[in-house]
Amino acid sequence: IFKLKDKADPLKMADAIYQVQCKSCERKYIGETTRPLYVRQKEHQTETDKALKTKTYTRQQKKDSFTTEYTSALAEHSVTMNHVIDWEGVKTLERVPDWHMRGIKEAIHIRQTPNNLNRPQGERYLLPNVWNSLLSSGPEKVAGSSHRRGRGTPANRPASTSSGPT
Repeated sequence: IFKLKDKADPLKMADAIYQVQCKSCERKYIGETTRPLYVRQKEHQTETDKALKTKTYTRQQKKDSFTTEYTSALAEHSVTMNHVIDWEGVKTLERVPDWHMRGIKEAIHIRQTPNNLNRPQGERYLLPNVWNSLLSSGPEKVAGSSHRRGRGTPANRPASTSSGPT
């Protein structure tokens, strides 16, 4: 006999890389958090609601708001573009308990999501540009390239001779 377990609620999981979709366009925000995801989601939502409430525009004010610094990229997108964020559709992309590895994987997810909402300076871990061609080619190339031996592996090293210098 075995015990059945309920599936864990993804929003209650900590150490997550997550995605938030805009309802008005196809752009997505990728983020990471050490805390439970629902806590970070609520912070994003509060920042966005606060920014929306303080903005009643004249035409000039809307034009000026593009240069205003917002605390959240989601709030900035929602206010400046007058778009609606899909708070019910927040989803966990993956759980990564290690802080350093989570930063790297977040950066990979951001690079693999074209036209995302993330700010360029918002990545905690900045991937070198060398990764761009590998990440833009899709997961099949990444998975297929792991079987090749690189330069300097034991199979490619020349056999060393035991005789010393002559």
